[in-house]
Amino acid sequence: MQVDDAGHRRLLSARAACERLRAVGLSRRHAQRVLDSGLAGPPTRLPSATLFDAARVEHLLTWPTLEEAAIDTACPWGLFVGRRPPDRPLTSHGQWDRARVEWDMPAITGAWIRICVDRHGFFPFVQTVGGFVALGADIVDVRVVAHGDGGLQQRERRLLLREPGAWFDALQQRRLVTGAGPPYLIRGWHPTAGGGPGWGVGHCSP
Repeated sequence: MQVDDAGHRRLLSARAACERLRAVGLSRRHAQRVLDSGLAGPPTRLPSATLFDAARVEHLLTWPTLEEAAIDTACPWGLFVGRRPPDRPLTSHGQWDRARVEWDMPAITGAWIRICVDRHGFFPFVQTVGGFVALGADIVDVRVVAHGDGGLQQRERRLLLREPGAWFDALQQRRLVTGAGPPYLIRGWHPTAGGGPGWGVGHCSP
């Protein structure tokens, strides 16, 4: 469904917007996540429909796909890619502090990120939704957070973030296609990558 609002914007129903986003290979579920994230702008809610600005949806289709060489140039010592949906819709202000900051990761992974922070002052972080780079931040510390009591206690790593540096210019308004997989990936030096840059989760060596 397409309608025009009072400001003469062309609006798409959620279903039509999802169909347009499927043009870049998204499933309907992942297309809906993109809409829910706010990347296509805030919806117009009517009693019988939820509508999205067609121009904002079409703009997402123009975002180029990131090549791994471009990632390695912009982030030579690695990149943390969070792939979980955001807690609430993103806005143009303060996006970086809305990232999911607690992650279930091995201690060695958190230690490796902290070593990189100590060496370089930060570790690059992006959060993607359906492969779209929704936000960027600098990781400046990793802290252990314990949940639960006694033997049921679960320990997660909390990423402390600040606004991204100049490296993010090369990644914003891009798509990072990594396929189905775990809730986060780390671009860096990984044993299974044959000693070269690759994608990994957990065991990395600086």
